[in-house]
Amino acid sequence: MAIEKIQLNIFGLPEEKSPIYKEINNNVYIIYPSLQYETIFEMIQWAVNHIMDDRSFISGPLYELISDLALVKFYTNIDLDAIDLADFNIPTIYEWYDILQGHGIIATIKEEIDPQQKDFFFRTLEKTLKSLVDYRNSAVGVLEKI
Repeated sequence: MAIEKIQLNIFGLPEEKSPIYKEINNNVYIIYPSLQYETIFEMIQWAVNHIMDDRSFISGPLYELISDLALVKFYTNIDLDAIDLADFNIPTIYEWYDILQGHGIIATIKEEIDPQQKDFFFRTLEKTLKSLVDYRNSAVGVLEKI
């Protein structure tokens, strides 16, 4: 007996989860519990662009900081767009990270967002960075630098 195939699009997109509103010092920010995977791919690319540099390894602290800031940038309405400007200075990132950590914002985001998406982001970001480092350290990568 042949099983009739059905079109995938008949299921429709998953229902959007309602935003979560959090207040700190009389200021409200929004956490979006889930994103479309297209946006998560953009988030991975954003993080890779800010983590990778000319070194042949990945800095652990930089990985943590940028991956956490990616969660803030993409899963909330907190404005971190200045990071992408050419004249942005690194000490500001540290100040922002102190603010976000000090108020528990990063921990709250990690608790509130879809666990499958969070796992997908961290797992694939790590694999992407590893493959880029492996390539850079390979004979082909070294020759490309020369």
